[in-house]
Amino acid sequence: MPQRPLLSLALPPAPASVVTARRRLEEVLDPLLADGLVSAATRDTAVLLVSELVTNAVRHARTGAGARVELQVALTNAHRLHVSVHDEGQGFTATRVAMPPPEQIGGRGLALVDAMAEDWGAERVGSMRVWFELPLEPAS
Repeated sequence: MPQRPLLSLALPPAPASVVTARRRLEEVLDPLLADGLVSAATRDTAVLLVSELVTNAVRHARTGAGARVELQVALTNAHRLHVSVHDEGQGFTATRVAMPPPEQIGGRGLALVDAMAEDWGAERVGSMRVWFELPLEPAS
């Protein structure tokens, strides 16, 4: 599906990359919000879900010289925001995403993506790429 790229960012597999990814996505989406092309809810959801995916990528990515996490953000011709996070880790093998028990500290990231994104998926492309899409709901 043809896309209009908005952001392409390579990050080190380090915890600070989560904050960097969130801030850069906000910088890209804030002008769209100001122009009424995207709602505040869509912007906030995208920022939350990017935080979850980059956190997973940082947690599971390979480290060492040249290791990185890649964030790609684009608008599709179907009026959707497409966000993907690619890391050099082993990925996961779950076929179903479930919310973990309340006493478990982590493990809610993909369950949030599953619940909040219009569409999402994960695929192996030499390593792991996880993506989600949100509709561009214009601000009212």
